[in-house]
Order: sequence, then C-alpha cells, then structure tokens
Amino acid sequence: AALRPFEQQTTIAATAETTKLGFADGILERRKVQDDTNAYGQLDAIPSTSNAAERLFSMARMVLRYERNRLSPLMLEMLLFLKVNSKYWDVTTVDAVI
Repeated sequence: AALRPFEQQTTIAATAETTKLGFADGILERRKVQDDTNAYGQLDAIPSTSNAAERLFSMARMVLRYERNRLSPLMLEMLLFLKVNSKYWDVTTVDAVI
C-alpha cells in the first residue's frame, strides 16, 4: 500500500519477431522482456531520509575509524548495538553481566 504511488503499469506487447522464433526462443525472449520491466519505477533512486539511519552510519564511522579498521563485523555490530542502545544499560549492568 505504501508503494502504490510508485507503481507503473507494465504492458508486454507481442511483436512479429516473437512469432517467427521457435517455442523455446519465444519463452526466453519473453523472459528477457519481463525481467527488464520494473513494477515500481525509480524506486532505487529514492534517497533515505531517515534520521535514525543517518545517525547510525555516523556512529559507525566514529566506531570504525582508522585505528580500529581490523574489527570483525560481529564485534562492530556488537559495539554499534551497545552504542545505539546506551540508554538501556550502564556500567553496573555490564559489570553484572560479565
């Protein structure tokens, strides 16, 4: 429902060339035409405007700086999770867990 304004009508016209092709060639040609059509036009051009996403990427840039470029993806994810959710924990919580 949210993507309905971006939906485009897709029509696949049968050309005279497809009738000259064999059955298998016609199917493959139809598949090529169908794969090229996109039900939602310019959907990949919509910029992300979410402030939360922008803040997360900014925070990730601060965590994964030049000195920390060898962090594993799992460790980076854990650090970002803790940093984003810092209002839910403090030093005593971490001490109790460890």
